[in-house]
Amino acid sequence: TRRVASLRLFGGEHSVCRHALRRFECRPDSVRAGRTFVADILEQWGVGPEDPAAPGVDDILLVASELLTNALKACDGDITVELKGHRDRIELSVEDDCPAPAMVRQAGPSDLGGRGLRIVDALTVRWGQRRVTRGCKQVWCEMPVPSGSAGSP
Repeated sequence: TRRVASLRLFGGEHSVCRHALRRFECRPDSVRAGRTFVADILEQWGVGPEDPAAPGVDDILLVASELLTNALKACDGDITVELKGHRDRIELSVEDDCPAPAMVRQAGPSDLGGRGLRIVDALTVRWGQRRVTRGCKQVWCEMPVPSGSAGSP
């Protein structure tokens, strides 16, 4: 796991209030490491067991796992995980170096995979993907943060 990380706090009514980013190598253990990174950042932001956002943390971590697993299947180089804390939502994005778009699949009952983006769709307010520099793609999603949560400064 690469130790390139940042954590910043911002001000302004419509700006990103918090930001964290880390790059991981394209390796199977990066899914677990990326999920742990997301959990650690949420804890640093103050989203603990008593926080109003605590019931949604498992959903955020499941979505992170799904996006990281998809990136792992597509990548040759690094995977980047980014969290942005806005006043009313958290945006999670995962970037990989494959220009091919992530595709929603119709998995059959006996298929072992193919449900990740359907899970992301079910657990988030909205999600999408965009091309970023160097032909990479970034899959992102937004999840609401309840008022009064440390996750919504």
